[in-house]
Amino acid sequence: MAAICRPDRLPKLRWVAQGSKNTTKTCFEPARELSSRRHAGMVLAMPCDTLDHQRRIVGFLNMGLTYIEGEVNGPAGRRPVRFLVDSGATYSLLAEEDWQAIGLAPKRAATFTLADGSRIGRGISECHVTLPQGEGHTPVILGESGDEPLLGVVTWEILGLVLDPFKRTLHPMRMLLV
Repeated sequence: MAAICRPDRLPKLRWVAQGSKNTTKTCFEPARELSSRRHAGMVLAMPCDTLDHQRRIVGFLNMGLTYIEGEVNGPAGRRPVRFLVDSGATYSLLAEEDWQAIGLAPKRAATFTLADGSRIGRGISECHVTLPQGEGHTPVILGESGDEPLLGVVTWEILGLVLDPFKRTLHPMRMLLV
């Protein structure tokens, strides 16, 4: 089952900015804002009881998010989309405005598990996806209001791509024919 990224279901994180006169400003933002420029100069305030725990959390936060620009094509046209590359998602997901703009309709439905363990139902269709590394026909989850576009593993495999977790890039996989 795929995990769907829903902004309203992500945990809030406490960010603290050190002011020029030793004042602090605190704001709470969703976890998806980790890579946002809005938090430049801010540090994540987190309860850490050991140095090892701090290193693990900072290492996790430095991993970052990977986005890729692509284009989706359907019966009613084409549309540019910015996908979050999600190694935990089986299928790719299109935001509601994207799949409606290219004229997709549900062909079947499935139940998916979110990162928080809750389950939701979504329609599934198919479309043509074009990325800088290649293009192909792939199944897609038809998102609802608030769902963000995801590029799932099935789409990578159809296009013969693999995610390099260190460079956070998609590149051609070594194909075997055995």
